[in-house]
Amino acid sequence: NLSVTAHLLGGAVMAASADDGVIDVNHEVFGYPGLYVVDGSAIPANVGVNPSLTITAMAERFADRFPSRA
Repeated sequence: NLSVTAHLLGGAVMAASADDGVIDVNHEVFGYPGLYVVDGSAIPANVGVNPSLTITAMAERFADRFPSRA
């Protein structure tokens, strides 16, 4: 009765501060302005199923929030 997957997640998880994670809610790495992480490493835990839609949703959310250069 364990939720397991072969999909590697985590490593650069999203959090409120650098004490709890690697990136903020805008996917920017704490302490490194302009460096963003937009892949499965932002997901802090196993989602129990193929995470492709979760990763896609997070990437689309990032793209929508990313500041334009115009």
